[in-house]
Formats: sequence, C-alpha cells, structure tokens
Amino acid sequence: MDDSVLSIIDGVVGLKGGLAAAAMRRRIVELIGDRIKASVPNLAALKYDLELLTLILNCIENVVNKKSPLDKKALALEIIGGLFPLTEQDKQTFSSNIDTLCAQRGVVKRVSRTKIAYRWVFGQKKSF
Repeated sequence: MDDSVLSIIDGVVGLKGGLAAAAMRRRIVELIGDRIKASVPNLAALKYDLELLTLILNCIENVVNKKSPLDKKALALEIIGGLFPLTEQDKQTFSSNIDTLCAQRGVVKRVSRTKIAYRWVFGQKKSF
C-alpha cells in the first residue's frame, strides 16, 4: 500500500493501543536511522564509537515522550541493528554500553524547550 493511502486510513480510522505503539516505534526507528545515515560520514567505521551511541540515545530521549510505553533501550538496539549487522555478542556489548551511558549523569539528556524554540526561530545553535 502507498503511504498516502495509509495516512488517509490512519486519519479516518486511527490506530490505538499496541498498533499505535508499533507504528510509532517503526516511525522513530526509521527517522533516526535515516537521519544518522544521511548526516554521519563514514558510518561503517564508527560502529563501536560511543559518540555515535550517545547521539542515538539523545535522539531517542528527545523524541520519545517520558510517559510512552516504548522501551528506549530496545529502540536504541533496533536503530543500531538497522545501521550495522549485529551478532549476539555485539548486542550484549551495545546493551552494556547503553546501560553505562544512561547511568552517567548528563550524558543522555533532553534539550530544553528554549533551545528548541531558538533553533526553530533562528535556524541555528545558540552561541552562548
């Protein structure tokens, strides 16, 4: 089915419960994965880079609502799995790295609404 047909169906019928969560999960994985593929050069060489993992975690933190039923760690592993082929050992390594990064204070954080509004209005980062 075409995306336009699905959006019409979604607008009329609407998804609820588990279907809505699954659709939201798929959309988040696609958006973040596509954005990283488009903006990070030489992605294959950065498979185990903690900066890339931190970027993914920060994207998830700022996209997923705090009250959302989605598991952020599972989302991160799914996004990484879409970017790189993963073995079971890779999954365990990434899982422990995610736990470590999330436990460190200030590494994974939400962007303030003021920064978001500033970037939206002026189209650039704050310089102060």
